[in-house]
Amino acid sequence: MSTVHANKVLQKLRTRNCVEVAPFLDIIELNNRLIVANSQLLSEREEIQFINVKLKEETQKLRVKSSEADQEQVSLLEKKLFGAQEELTELHRRRGENAQQIIDQSNQSKENENRIKQLQDLLEISGIQLKNVQDEVNHLRSAMHELEATNQLLKDEYQTLQLTLNSAEQKLVEVQKENSQLVGQIMEFKDRDVLRLNQENDRAMRVQQERIKKQLEEAVAETKSSGPGGSSISPFNIFRMPKNSEGKESLESAICHSVRLPTRCFLKFEAHEGDVNAVKWSPHGLTLATGGSDRRVKIWDISKNICELKSSLSGSNGAISSLDYEAGASLILAASTDFASRVWSIDDGRLRHTLTGHSNKVLAAKFMSGDANKVVTASYDRTVKVWDLRSKACVLTKFPGSSCNDVVCTDENNIVSGHFDKKIRFWDIRSGTEPIGDLEFGGKVTSVDVSRNGTWLLACCRDDTLRLVDARTCQLVRTYTTEGFQVAADWSRACFSPDSEYITVGAANGKIYIWSVHDNSKPETVLPEHSAPVLAAAWQPAGNSLTTCDKNKTVVVWAAI
Repeated sequence: MSTVHANKVLQKLRTRNCVEVAPFLDIIELNNRLIVANSQLLSEREEIQFINVKLKEETQKLRVKSSEADQEQVSLLEKKLFGAQEELTELHRRRGENAQQIIDQSNQSKENENRIKQLQDLLEISGIQLKNVQDEVNHLRSAMHELEATNQLLKDEYQTLQLTLNSAEQKLVEVQKENSQLVGQIMEFKDRDVLRLNQENDRAMRVQQERIKKQLEEAVAETKSSGPGGSSISPFNIFRMPKNSEGKESLESAICHSVRLPTRCFLKFEAHEGDVNAVKWSPHGLTLATGGSDRRVKIWDISKNICELKSSLSGSNGAISSLDYEAGASLILAASTDFASRVWSIDDGRLRHTLTGHSNKVLAAKFMSGDANKVVTASYDRTVKVWDLRSKACVLTKFPGSSCNDVVCTDENNIVSGHFDKKIRFWDIRSGTEPIGDLEFGGKVTSVDVSRNGTWLLACCRDDTLRLVDARTCQLVRTYTTEGFQVAADWSRACFSPDSEYITVGAANGKIYIWSVHDNSKPETVLPEHSAPVLAAAWQPAGNSLTTCDKNKTVVVWAAI
């Protein structure tokens, strides 16, 4: 293919050379004629010069031999000589012109030769380029063949994948149908499970009511036999429940006039079969709720100087990590490590709502301030969710980007969350998914709490410090720490007293530390009673006592008497 193309190019160059040389053929022929004529003229000149010499010799001889008689013949010869000289001059002039034409033609011929040489060089370069282009064409053809083969292979694979996709889609449709059936069965099983749990709670409630009825009858008999003055003194007697109020708290919320710092252990009892992770007083200060690793929430009445179990709420499939009462004390909310939160009604112990949607354990759940139908939850899956109990659905999700250990509501629109990345974040549920502010500390944040007066925020951190933050300016105010104080776990809970004057936290050494909000130099008091790390603390709403729980199943009620 390359030889044929080169021959074509060479033939074209030869043709072009012939075309360019053709206009000068007449000039070249004329030049050749002039050269021949010039040669002839040179010969004639030599002959004439020879004749002239002869004539001069003859003339000289004639002059010698003859004088006047031959004068006319001499004149004739002189005329002939003069004509020959003029003819010779004309021939010299024409010879010069021809010579100039020869020089011009020679120069033009040299130029043509140079141009032919340049064209030959260009032809060689074009031949090299042609070879390179042919090599490239061959390479591209090989690549094209490879691409065609690859393309065909990809087409075959695409067809195979298309067939596989169609098969998978058919399987997906079948699986979706099966999944729908399974979801329906699961919902049916859940409904049956809830019904079974509620029936168990009903049975337990009836047994509890019968036992309470029997105890009341015995108490009435003992009261009649003991007469007046036989009643015992309790720091909770002012919160006795009215008659026929079992499971209901009909009093207004307890009002704290002043907090009495506890001085000794008033009650101590084992509340659960494992760690006690959460403790919470009801808003009226009449009952105490505890949550443990045995997956139960228990409601206790301790107003008679004894711990009396009022009800045990079941339904969770994981350890209870957080508790919160609804403002009217008719509902209790629990967060669980089984990725869900649950709501029970206090009066009948029934499971009302199960909030599922997190992809990791839920460590905190709180009722929104001013709205008992909304709940906020915080999880290790790095999300904070707001739920509507009327629709039983998540209505808002915040994405802090870090595992969340605790959350608290400052008002009906604002929440604060504490995180694994050492930050607390401030959120407005009316805005987007980004926080409106944050504050970073020196350790993981295990809990956050807001004072009742709404002025302060309290953060407990794993660098063994408590941080007091101004809730209005979001600025750090004070840091609390002391020798021997160590935070027990990533979910240790610190809290404010009801009058917002004290902060309380349990430590890994089993002691309870209480600081004044306005003095971080040293604790106001340290209470040693627990033999295991303390996980949570809660003040009785009227400020009469403090309750703490630890990892050794134990709950301690502290009082100032």
